[in-house]
Amino acid sequence: MMAGMAELERGQIVQRITIAMYELFKQGYRTGGRTPPGYACGEKKCTLVVDEAAAVHIREIFQLFSDGMRPSEIATHMAQKYKTTPTVKGRKEEAMGGGAYSENYVRQILQNPVYAGYVCWWSAEKGLELNDGLHEALVDRAAWERTQEKLARQKRCQISHIRMRGSHLLKKYLFCSCGAMMTTSFAGKRRKDGTHYQYYVCSAKNKFHAQSACRTRIGKKIIESVIFSALGFIAAKNIDRRRLKQGGDEYPERIAEEKKGLLAESGRNNALLQNLIDELAEFEGNAVMKEALRARASKLSDEIERLSMRLREIETEQTLLGCDKTVGQSQINAIFQDFDALQEHLEDSERSEILRHAVKKLVLVLRNESEGKRDFMLAVIFTPEYASLGHLEVLFSVDNSRGYSQWHIYAPFDLKCKGGGNGNMSSSDAKGRPIKHHWLHQIMKWRKKMRCEDISIRTMADKMRVKKTTLGRKIKLLDDLSHEAVAFILSLRHASQIEKVSFKKLKVISLHPDDKQIRLLKNLMQTAP
Repeated sequence: MMAGMAELERGQIVQRITIAMYELFKQGYRTGGRTPPGYACGEKKCTLVVDEAAAVHIREIFQLFSDGMRPSEIATHMAQKYKTTPTVKGRKEEAMGGGAYSENYVRQILQNPVYAGYVCWWSAEKGLELNDGLHEALVDRAAWERTQEKLARQKRCQISHIRMRGSHLLKKYLFCSCGAMMTTSFAGKRRKDGTHYQYYVCSAKNKFHAQSACRTRIGKKIIESVIFSALGFIAAKNIDRRRLKQGGDEYPERIAEEKKGLLAESGRNNALLQNLIDELAEFEGNAVMKEALRARASKLSDEIERLSMRLREIETEQTLLGCDKTVGQSQINAIFQDFDALQEHLEDSERSEILRHAVKKLVLVLRNESEGKRDFMLAVIFTPEYASLGHLEVLFSVDNSRGYSQWHIYAPFDLKCKGGGNGNMSSSDAKGRPIKHHWLHQIMKWRKKMRCEDISIRTMADKMRVKKTTLGRKIKLLDDLSHEAVAFILSLRHASQIEKVSFKKLKVISLHPDDKQIRLLKNLMQTAP
């Protein structure tokens, strides 16, 4: 009973104090909190008086914002002019403030209603309440209201940009050499497809801007491609070579047997596909049967493409086995060279899982910068579960001098990205020619996804952020080409060949009969570039 009475008394004390403080708020007194910059504690409790030395900073911040400067620009300007923020003394003469200007500090100043002559009260039932204060306002209330409206518009715009940016896989793992975490940002200028250029930047630089000497910044696609390339290298490097050597004598026979089975299965599928094409001609007037046969033909076509890709891999392995290389080396090289294809098929959720299990921390060091070219060092620290992999340091360069980004890893392995600054890596064949995929690969994936998820071309175009008309034309072209022509185009691996097979040329080829399309494509490959 005594404990219950004591609890009741404590609740009543809290209630009486809250009521008394709310009455002070109604009379215009401040009910708590730190003294805001630009003011000092008055002789009477819960009152404020203007600190003219600090009030100059506050008035200038509001004036600069009304003139059109952004909070980040205001922070840079104030730091260059005044060096530090104004110092504020509390009631007990303790000094506060005097730190570096930052964007967040400026935003807090602009949003504080105290400078418009208000006092604040917050409750869970009513939220934030404002009342006329007894202190002198530093900013006109109409100007303060306009400031809040402008900040609200900027916030809505910023939220919409954040939603458009997509996921940033490295946000929890990537750190700058100065010790600060790398945060995410994006450029205001858009690409031709309407997307923003996304990048990682040092959080100290992002917060203090010109006051920070750190210049570490890198594109999102570039650093993610470099990191997953490094993970692919370390995975290939640490394959159990002893196990590969033990199975070395059996491996050539095993892949030869697999190739024989794949050829037989591919032949059967090609025969079935030809029968379906013949049946399509018979059911020309029946739309239902025609659509069903088209679906079966598309499924068979995808299966034939998968078998063709595996056959090409086996032929590459057999070519390497014919050279003076061990089976272990050939398998490791095949794994590493195909890691770019693996990256294209990984979803963001799968990439996130790989990082969560294998990577503890990533440290990015800017080693050199000159005339659009930058040299980086990336240190990969693995989780305790993968601590046996050791410590990996990747040296790479980024070249922006040509108007787009190209990266090149030169240690501990050699790898270059594709042209055009898309941040993806590219392998090379035995003659050093760059390997590239035709855009029909991507269109076939999108068409298959549309059929599986039963979505329209417009929905798919919005999802992939491409033009609906462009996607529709390419899908129509894919349907007009024969199976043999599509298979031939998908087998092309070099940029010099793919450049010859443009959309316009394929459109002309698709107007010819199916048996003539493959001959036209082969003749096109034999022509000079």
